[in-house]
Formats: sequence, C-alpha cells, structure tokens
Amino acid sequence: MVACAIIATLLVSGSVMAYIYYTDNFPKRISALEARRVADMVARTNNVTMPLCSIHAVGWPQTGDVDERGESTVWSFFYEKVNRANDTWETVVITVHAEGEPGFFYRIQDAIYAHSIYALDSFELDSTTAYMIALESPAVKKYRLEHSGEHLEAFGVVFNPDYGRIVWGMAWRDEGFMDNPSHCMAIIDANDGSVLAPHNLY
Repeated sequence: MVACAIIATLLVSGSVMAYIYYTDNFPKRISALEARRVADMVARTNNVTMPLCSIHAVGWPQTGDVDERGESTVWSFFYEKVNRANDTWETVVITVHAEGEPGFFYRIQDAIYAHSIYALDSFELDSTTAYMIALESPAVKKYRLEHSGEHLEAFGVVFNPDYGRIVWGMAWRDEGFMDNPSHCMAIIDANDGSVLAPHNLY
C-alpha cells in the first residue's frame, strides 16, 4: 500500500511538473483577429472615439512572442487622431494578451510628429494566414534558409497608401557577421492574400 501511495504521488508530481514545464515553455498565443474582438470591446468600454489605424505584434509598447503559425502572446492596437485645431496627435494603444488583462495606454504629442494616419477598416486575412503566405513566398523562404540568425523584427497590419489597400507587413533581420546586418520583407494584401513585395532590403 505504501509503495502504491509513493508511486501515485510520483505520478501526480510528474504530471504537475510536466504541466508547469508545458505552460512555462509553451505560452498561449492568439491571432490578430481574435485579439481585435477584445481590443474593440475595450475601446467601446472606454469611449475611445479615434479610429483603429494599425495592429502590431512587434514593437512599442510591447513585443509579443510570435510562433510559426502567426499567433502572438500579445497584440497592440493603435487608435489615433490628429487634431489640427490644436496641433495635437492623440494615440490610444490597447494591448491584448493571450493570457492576462488588456493594457490601456494614452499618449498625446505635438502634431508635427504625426505620421500619415489612415483608418483600418475590416479585412479578411488573419495573422495566421498572412504569416503562412509570407513564409511560403520564395524570397522569404530563401532568406530564412540562408540566415540562421534571423529574427522577426516587424509584424503588423496597416493601410498602405502606396498600394491603396490594407496590408500585412513582416520583416526579418539577421545581425550578420562583424556588424553586417541584412533584412527581408514581405507585404501581403490583407484581403485577397496576394504577395505584393517579398524582397531582400539589403
């Protein structure tokens, strides 16, 4: 009976340890459109009137851990407005985490620093589909094979005025040898999935 109890205890302990290992090493992630439902709800709750202008998994205020499926541990949603009457640029950033409560940031700057702002209307392609399309494009596939030290340095969706459409943008960077970095970039139409610009930057 004692032996059975010890074995049972070990099995339970092993299961707990396995669970802790799994949750620590495989954090939960969500797609951009899954996260957007949460962000829009938070925006409505807080009476945010500015339009949604961009969504990012990498960059300020938080960088998510993106997996090969195109899901991230956190997404940042930028609601922005430039007020020319008082020369201000208002930004609300809502961060949506796969685990934990959303974050809410408010920033106001001089309008002179504002970039071109375009409202982000609805789009069809989730981050998972866009990322898969990018990884399968010949230029990106070649770059990642040739650069073992590459990492994702940009991943988000915006309205691109050059293309006149909403696009997913991704960029990979390899620091290279002796401070000789290289980049690769992919731009994917966020509605029809066409590859607009996969290329090495330098």
